[in-house]
Amino acid sequence: MMLHMTPQKQPQTMYTWDQHYINEVRALSSSRGREMPRRIERASMPVRPCPRTELLTLRQEVRRMRREAEQVAKLKVQVETLKANLRHVLDKNRQMSDLIEEQRRNVEAVDHREEAAQARRSQLDCARQLFRAMLDG
Repeated sequence: MMLHMTPQKQPQTMYTWDQHYINEVRALSSSRGREMPRRIERASMPVRPCPRTELLTLRQEVRRMRREAEQVAKLKVQVETLKANLRHVLDKNRQMSDLIEEQRRNVEAVDHREEAAQARRSQLDCARQLFRAMLDG
C-alpha cells in the first residue's frame, strides 16, 4: 500500500508585515476552533500596508495640505489688500469725477456771464451810436 504524500511547502523565513499579521490571525483562529477566513479583508482587523510607508505618505499629505493652506491664506490676504486698494481707487475716481463736473459747471457759468456781459456791452455800444447819431443829426 502506497501512501500518497503531498510535498509540503517550506516556510518562508522573511515575512512581510502583512504575511506576519495573516499568520498570527490564522494561529489565533485555529487555536480557538474557528476557521481562518478565505480573504483577509473579511478578517476582524483590516490589513494595512507597512505602517512606516503609510506614516510617511500621511506626513507628506499633511505637509502638502499645510502648504496649500498657507498659500490659500496668503491669497486671501492679497485679495483683501486688492479689495481695499480698489475701494480707495474708486473713491478717488468719484472725487475726481465730482471735481471735474464742478469745474465744468464753473466754466459754463463763467462763459454764460461773459456772454451776458458781451451782450450788454454790445447793446450799450448800439445805444451810444444811436445817441450820437441823434445828436449829430
